[in-house]
Amino acid sequence: MSSRGGGVIRVLNVAEKPSVAKSVAEILSRSGGGFLRSRVGRSRYNRVFEFDYAIRGQPCHMLMTSVTGHLMELDFDDRYRRWHSCDPADLYHAPVRKYVPQVVSTPIFFAEEFSGLVAVIRAPDALVAQCFDAQLSGGGCFCIGLLEVEMGLFWSQNRADFPLGRGKGLSSGLDPSYPFSKVSLTWENGISMSAGCCNGLTCELCVGKSGTFLDKLDIKSTLEIEVRSCQWLVLWLDCDTEGENIAFEVLEVCTTVNQHLNIWRARFSALIDREIHQSVQNLVRPNKLLADAVDVRQEIDLRIGASFTRFQTMLLKDAFILGILEDDRNLVLSYGSCQFPTLGFIVERYWEIQAHEPEEFWTINCSHTSDDGTAIFNWMYSLRGRLFDYTCSVILYEMCVEQPTATVKNVRHQEKLKYPPFPLSTVELQKRASRYFRMSSERTMKGLVWHGANLQLGLPFQISGSETHW
Repeated sequence: MSSRGGGVIRVLNVAEKPSVAKSVAEILSRSGGGFLRSRVGRSRYNRVFEFDYAIRGQPCHMLMTSVTGHLMELDFDDRYRRWHSCDPADLYHAPVRKYVPQVVSTPIFFAEEFSGLVAVIRAPDALVAQCFDAQLSGGGCFCIGLLEVEMGLFWSQNRADFPLGRGKGLSSGLDPSYPFSKVSLTWENGISMSAGCCNGLTCELCVGKSGTFLDKLDIKSTLEIEVRSCQWLVLWLDCDTEGENIAFEVLEVCTTVNQHLNIWRARFSALIDREIHQSVQNLVRPNKLLADAVDVRQEIDLRIGASFTRFQTMLLKDAFILGILEDDRNLVLSYGSCQFPTLGFIVERYWEIQAHEPEEFWTINCSHTSDDGTAIFNWMYSLRGRLFDYTCSVILYEMCVEQPTATVKNVRHQEKLKYPPFPLSTVELQKRASRYFRMSSERTMKGLVWHGANLQLGLPFQISGSETHW
């Protein structure tokens, strides 16, 4: 690991998310004199950090930036993307391509009843948003206030688009003859929203090129600009197969403009000083086999999902009448390799619940209170601890009442071990924190990473910054 000229090496470091890039840059910069400069790249949400550092004694000028998950998408060629362009079976051998998308699209789901509401946008750290009121005023005016979130809101009906506005504090009127209903939006990248909506319309949040929100092309441009003057590329993606695949997506973009890069992979499982320094001093080569495994899985999911979705939608959509839909022309009966088995589990559980026959049961509760405390006696002669025969229950109860004095025939002591809980995966941890403490996923991960940073030695559990187990 040495430079050709023996001077300072320029190193481009790429993390999987902006928060990881910032944390790694802050940790490494403290060893290089504490100087850390931050600037905006082509993507305003993926900043570029600059600092000096030495890797195995080799002076390096480090540039640290990030992507936002997968940089590329897999899809069919344009001639196969229209539903009636080919037979669904042709999608199993149709050519596919991996490319950097420009815009992330967003679906909106309708709910019933509108009576005026307050809607809230919860955005990622990179965005600054404020609460806004969405309610009727004066003949059906739809008012939305946004702060530093540049996006266009469109109502679509019969392929005609009606823009409501773009930019800060947008306000526009709607035809008051439209019936209104409440609409709720959930965006996978973190935005959730509720607003007033025209019933029967198709609503989309369209983020054009001027919006620059999660535009993957801007992230690609940042990588291309920064890597031109670098000799090394260090990939700080999550330490799992998905992270390895994203690493090779970044690698493909960077090597297109700089074919002489020395490419390294940083493997780490915690955003703490010791872990990060050990990782950067022991860089390894990226594993192409792990990335290929993800490519295969993505292609299988795409081909199976697209072919079966088109097949069953075109075959079955005219066979069912869905009264809840006023317009079922956009109805899609989707199929997915994970979605379909999950649906099977749900249906199976539903059948079990429907087939359950409730039974009446009775219990006899017996306890004894003394100066030493209260002893509770359990029923021993029923495997389920309950009596399902009313007559027997009454007879036994009367026997207890008639002879209230009992004799202790045997005392048995038994040691009971309480084992520590099993470690949680990242997903399960976030689910439990949300269910029991009402904590968001971001707050959960930030809290634990901060906790680990303050306990760097003698951790009672493993703190992970990537998709590993806790």
